[in-house]
Amino acid sequence: MSMRMNFGLIRKLRPGSYWSTIFLFSLTMFSTGLTQPLFGDVFDIEEIIVDVTANSAAEAKNRAIKEGEARAFSSLISKLTIRTDYEQFAQFSAEEISNYIHNFSVSEEKTSKVRYIAKLNFRFKPEAMHRMFEEHKILFAETVSKPVLVLPVLLSGGAIMLWDDPNLWRQAWRKYKAKPSLVPIIVPIGDLKDVALLGAEQALSRDVSRLEAIGKRYKVGTTAVLVARIFDSELEKNIEIEGNWDGVVGARDFFKVIVEGKKNETVEDTLSRAVYKVVEKMEYNWKQGNLVGLNKQTALNVTVPINNLDDWLMMRELLARIKILRDVDLVFLSLREIRLHLQFLGEVKKLVLALAQEDLSLIQDNDEWLLIPANPNVTN
Repeated sequence: MSMRMNFGLIRKLRPGSYWSTIFLFSLTMFSTGLTQPLFGDVFDIEEIIVDVTANSAAEAKNRAIKEGEARAFSSLISKLTIRTDYEQFAQFSAEEISNYIHNFSVSEEKTSKVRYIAKLNFRFKPEAMHRMFEEHKILFAETVSKPVLVLPVLLSGGAIMLWDDPNLWRQAWRKYKAKPSLVPIIVPIGDLKDVALLGAEQALSRDVSRLEAIGKRYKVGTTAVLVARIFDSELEKNIEIEGNWDGVVGARDFFKVIVEGKKNETVEDTLSRAVYKVVEKMEYNWKQGNLVGLNKQTALNVTVPINNLDDWLMMRELLARIKILRDVDLVFLSLREIRLHLQFLGEVKKLVLALAQEDLSLIQDNDEWLLIPANPNVTN
C-alpha cells in the first residue's frame, strides 16, 4: 500500500485572504504528490554477478537469470527478516520467486557461444512481498538506518590503535565488501584529516565532540566504536569485540562478539571473519528494533508547526521516505500549523525510530503529538 494524502477535512483558512488562497492552492498542488514510489531502494537488490556456461549462449543466459533471481530473492529475505525465519523461504521454486520480481536490468554483460557473464539488478514488488510475509506470519523490517561510520580500535600489548599501523582490525574493515543491508556501513579513510579529528583514546572514551566532528566529515548520522582484543587460546587467536553504537534513538546499542580462531588460520583471516560477525550482529539488533507486520497498524494524530510553505514541502518530502507509513490524512491546516492523521505499521516507538533516520522528532506534549525537525536547519 502506498502512502497517500487525503483532503476531506480541510478547514479554518481565513476566506478571502490572498495568502490563504495561495497557500491552499500550493499545498493542494504539491501535497497530492505525497506518495512513496511504488518501488524503493529497500526492495532493490543490485549487482548480482552471474557466470554460467551451457550448451549455448541463450541457454546460459536463461540459466544465469534464474540463478540471479534466486540469489537476489535470498538476499532480500536476509535483508528484511531475521535469520530464524530464513528457512521458510529456502524451498521456493524458480516459478514462485519470479512472481515477486517486477523487473531486472543488466550491466557489464559479456557473452560467448556457450558462456554468459553479467551483473544483474533486480527490483521486487513491495506489495507482493508484504503479502508473502503476512501469509507466512513473518515480521519484517523496512526502515534503513542512517549510514554508520565504524571506528575500529585495536587494543594490543597495552597500546590503543586506531589510525596507526599495524592496526590489523582496521585493515580488515578496509577489505569489507558490503552486502544488501538496512544498516549502511562506512569505513573511514584513515588519512591525516581523520587523524586530526579523532584520536584513538578519544574514540575509546567516546568523546562526543570528536565523534561528531568525524561523523560530520563523512556526513553520517551515527558512529560505532568497535574495540577488538586479540588473545591466545592454545594454538588459535581468538577475537573479542565490544561494540558501542549510537544507532538507537535515546539509547546506545552495546554488544559483544567473540570469534574463535580456527586451526592454521591467520589472525588476519580471523579478523576478517570478525568483521562479518559484527555486521551481522548490528543488522540483527537493528532489525529486532524495527520488525513490523501488516496485522499491527497504529493511528496517530500529529501537529506539524510551520512558518511558511517551504517548511511543509520539506516535511512532506521527508515523510514520503518513511517506509512504515501507510496513510497520511490532512485534517487541518492554517498558516502556522498542519495537523495530520498518520497510519503506520508497528508501535509508536518504531515510528519514532523511523522518523529519526530522516532527522524528524515525534514528541508527546501532554495529549498532543508534535512532529518537528530534529535539527532546526532541516526545513530551512
